[in-house]
Amino acid sequence: MPTVLKCPSCGAPIKNIDTTKDSVECTFCQSVISIPESMRPKAHAPSSPIQISIQTSRTPGVRTSSMGVVGALITVGIFLVVGWVIVSAVLPSIQNATSSITSYSITAQAMTTRSVSISISQSTLAPLPSRTPTPIPVGEVVLKFGGEGTGQGKFQDGRAVAVDPAGSIFVADYTSGRVQRFNAAGEYQQTYNVPSENKGAPIRCLGVDRKGVLYICRGGNLVKINVESGQPVGTIKDPQGGFIDAVTIMPDGNIAALTSSASKDDLILYTPQGGVLKRYNKIVSSITENSQNNLSLAVDGLGRFFILSQREKAVFLFSAEGKYIDRFGGDSDSDEESLGSPYAVALDSQGRVYVSDSRRVHIFSADGKYLDRIPFEGGVPMDMEFNASDELIMTVNIQMVYKLRLNQTIG
Repeated sequence: MPTVLKCPSCGAPIKNIDTTKDSVECTFCQSVISIPESMRPKAHAPSSPIQISIQTSRTPGVRTSSMGVVGALITVGIFLVVGWVIVSAVLPSIQNATSSITSYSITAQAMTTRSVSISISQSTLAPLPSRTPTPIPVGEVVLKFGGEGTGQGKFQDGRAVAVDPAGSIFVADYTSGRVQRFNAAGEYQQTYNVPSENKGAPIRCLGVDRKGVLYICRGGNLVKINVESGQPVGTIKDPQGGFIDAVTIMPDGNIAALTSSASKDDLILYTPQGGVLKRYNKIVSSITENSQNNLSLAVDGLGRFFILSQREKAVFLFSAEGKYIDRFGGDSDSDEESLGSPYAVALDSQGRVYVSDSRRVHIFSADGKYLDRIPFEGGVPMDMEFNASDELIMTVNIQMVYKLRLNQTIG
């Protein structure tokens, strides 16, 4: 490149030109002369584009990609933002996770003015501590009353229980022939002395209808008592001489009763006045070929019959027309599910089936699937009935009556 330039004004030579400037001054005539473009240094083109390499140590076989600086930084930025959003959203709900959580660290280092190396490494955090969930109780006791004795509100051998639509609770002593009435809060209201042809006959069952009539199984018959007056209003007998020992009120107001003896276990449907509507002979023994006694009866809103057999340790389900559908319960490989000494059966408004047993109450679905159990260490549950609020009223052999409010998410 020439470094000498002649001044166009005076012709004097100009030496030692600083070619990085746009002009130069003549030292002889002080004219300002523009430096030609040919004398200026040319700009150097970059020898190669900037390269960014991404390396990961996650797993063998992961590809290493190459891209422009801007694209790589955008990709890494999106990765970080998305990752942080996901972790922030998910982290509070994974306290019980058993797997480790992987985090990524990104380091960037300028190697030269032309290249940048970015590496992504994987590290493993310690597992989050697990949190044991708090169990939800199947039921809680909201009321209890009673105690052993002969006075008002006390029991000698309280077993059979019934509940009317207003929530009044009726409890019968097994051998004395006495039935007591309590309001929904467990306060004593009234005593009924149940007549019988056999004074020593036990009271084996109770039922009360919407018209205020109490049905009491005593001496093989159904004794009817007006709840308000306390006076007997009739007796229902089995025309075939069967011994009635279970009763329940049907959804239509009619009466369903069971007889049991060595020769028959018949299901009889009565009108409230005692007229026989239907009879199903040997309803359980025709299936098992075993004689039956100590049967318990419940009816659901569809009119289906659930009959508990103490001998078979099972619940037998029949249609509203008396047709056999299925059986469930009985012995099981699981001690929790086995029916050891079942006593009574009851249904809630959801159609779930409750069976009282030694120190517990088993809960089944309407089709016989085992759902749960209510442990009862304070005694042996005897008879059971649900009130209109779906609370379970239960007599216990320690001469107490319990009211339980149940968890409606059972099963």
